[in-house]
Order: sequence, then C-alpha cells, then structure tokens
Amino acid sequence: MSMCRSASKENKMANINHFIQIHVLFILIMFVFVHTDVLAGPLSDPTEMATASRLSRIISLKPNITQILMSLGNADQIVGMTRFCPIPNVTAQVVADYNTIDLEKIVRLKPDLVLGSTENSQKKQYDTLEQAGIPVALFDFGTFDQMVASLKSIAGLLHKEVVADTLVEKMNGQLLQARQMLGARSGTFIAIIQRQPLMVISGKTYVSTLFEQTGLQNVFGQNQIAYPVMDEEEVVREFVDHTFDLSHSAQNESETFLNKKVIALRTEDFLASPQSVENLLRVLATINPGLQNMAAK
Repeated sequence: MSMCRSASKENKMANINHFIQIHVLFILIMFVFVHTDVLAGPLSDPTEMATASRLSRIISLKPNITQILMSLGNADQIVGMTRFCPIPNVTAQVVADYNTIDLEKIVRLKPDLVLGSTENSQKKQYDTLEQAGIPVALFDFGTFDQMVASLKSIAGLLHKEVVADTLVEKMNGQLLQARQMLGARSGTFIAIIQRQPLMVISGKTYVSTLFEQTGLQNVFGQNQIAYPVMDEEEVVREFVDHTFDLSHSAQNESETFLNKKVIALRTEDFLASPQSVENLLRVLATINPGLQNMAAK
C-alpha cells in the first residue's frame, strides 16, 4: 500500500514538474516573440539608425570623432569618450584609452550609438558591443577626403547635414585661399612623428594629405608605409623647405634637427577633424604672414 502511495506521489510530482517546464518554455517563447526588436541586434544601416532613434546618448571612441561631434553642435549628447578626447561636457565619462575599451561601462551607459574608427579598431570588442544590442558605426579618417566623407556621414546620423555642408565649404575655401597665397612658396616638407627611432609620415596619412591640400609636397609621400622608419642619412640628404616635428617631445626639443630648422607641432592639433584646418592655417601663417588674418577668423 505504501508503495502505491509512493508511486502516486512520484507521478504527481512528475506531472507538476512537466507543467512547470511547459509553462517556463511558453514564457520564454512569448518573450522572444514580443522582444524580437531588442534581440535582433544593432542597426547596421546608418539611415535606419538616424530614423530609429534621436541618438541622444553617444559614445565617441576616438578624439577626432569627439572634435567632429563638438563642431556639429552635439557636445551635450556625448556620454562616453576616451581618455585622450577633448572634454565635451561635464558629465561625459571616460570609457576607453587608446587600445582598451571598458565594455561593461559602455553597456551601463546605455548609449544609442557608439562611434569609432576603422583605424586601430578593436574588432572583437566592437562585436561584443553589437552582440549586447548596442549599435556601432565605424568610419575612415586616413586621408583628408575620408575625413570629409566621414564628417558628412556622422552629420547625416545626427540630422546635421546643413552644419556639415557649412563646415566643408569653409574648410575648402580656406585651403584654396592658402594654396593661392602660398603659390610657389609652399614648397616641400618632411614631417617627423618620432625622433628615436626616426620615423616620418608618408602620403598615406591624414596629416600629409591635409598639408598637401595647400600645395605642400611631402618628400616621402610615395612611401607605401604610413609611418616609415628612416635612416638619419636619408633625411639629411633631403633638401626641403619645411621640416615639421609632430613627436610628443617636439615642444621641448631643439629647433634644429639633422641640420634642418624644425617647426614644432602638437599631434592633438592635427587630428582628422575640421579643427585641424584652422590649426594648419596658423602654422602656415609663419611661412606667409598674409595668412594670419585668415587663420584668425
């Protein structure tokens, strides 16, 4: 008799467990069905991003992107940035350095969009963000033309096309005027990015293509490596009109290097953004004083 009761009790428990399993499975199915839009992942089409969200919470993973957002008038929408970004507002939090992204911190900030660069991109980390349902958009900034195209694309996401067009028109006008005023005095240049070991920039860099917009010619422009290591004798042999030093210690170095008079520049002044054009004009004003008024505008 006791065995019958025990078997009956076990059957009853089995039925209850089966009912619970069916009920839980039903809930999970309904959750997936109702929340398909959340589980489907990020929007891959920038046009869809712009129409699907007001994009009021943006994370910038590159200093130049932060500069672009500020130029477009979207500084207040930045909730996260890198350690090396200009500070867009008092509440923006640091979520990354040059190589590492704090994924947990980004997720906690609940951004509408994360903006990054294809250069030095951390693909695995970006993939993780997308898997968490956070839209990520990457842009190219390797040349001046790419910067302009990316500026317009970012502006399109933020419905700031008119602002971007005004910025581009101003940049192109300033560079054209600089090219006309410099004329034959533009000449050739070398841009040092590091002194030990000696590294220069080639034509495959944003800075070089920016400078070339004014008529300046990079003597190492044809090098297929963006930042080639050079033998000092190679640099000494080159007779150039201008030698720029973009190394981190440039401001503290001698004004003469390898028998050349050096113009010290700050790397942060020549990030791929509209601000770099203004900063270039200030540098060129030392070559042609006629550009001083244009640089001050």
